[in-house]
Amino acid sequence: MQQLLGRSETLRGLLQQELGDWRERQQRSCLGAPADTHLRPLETWFTELGQGLFQLRKLLRALGDLQQKVTYERDPLAAETPLLEQRLQEQLTHLLKSAFVVEQQPSTPNPFKRPLVLRTNSKFSARARLLVRLHDRNHCMEATIHIDRDPPKVKG
Repeated sequence: MQQLLGRSETLRGLLQQELGDWRERQQRSCLGAPADTHLRPLETWFTELGQGLFQLRKLLRALGDLQQKVTYERDPLAAETPLLEQRLQEQLTHLLKSAFVVEQQPSTPNPFKRPLVLRTNSKFSARARLLVRLHDRNHCMEATIHIDRDPPKVKG
């Protein structure tokens, strides 16, 4: 279990690098440079890692149930299980937070599609996307968006 979590951390690191590269390509494409900004490969990789982590979570829960039924003195799983659960929860949290991206940045409505300069009281649209697709129909997934209406006043 430790090795699987270690490998998933390595994979998550590679995904973070690829996500950073995608963000750079997206910025360049907003400025007019030709770049591939498709999210399908990233979505596939994030989904596969998410499914693997959720499978590990199910295994850890099943292991916890078995441990309650059968245990012995100096059981190494008794000490390791909470640490594994905490490490797994951190990985899931980090994965889901980083999988939420702004797919389409605000841009001007003209054909040049330059980045939009945001001004007070101006309307704009952007499209956000969660790169992890969970196919579990038994659980309803909800997201809440909070927008800070009183941002800090910073002079630049």
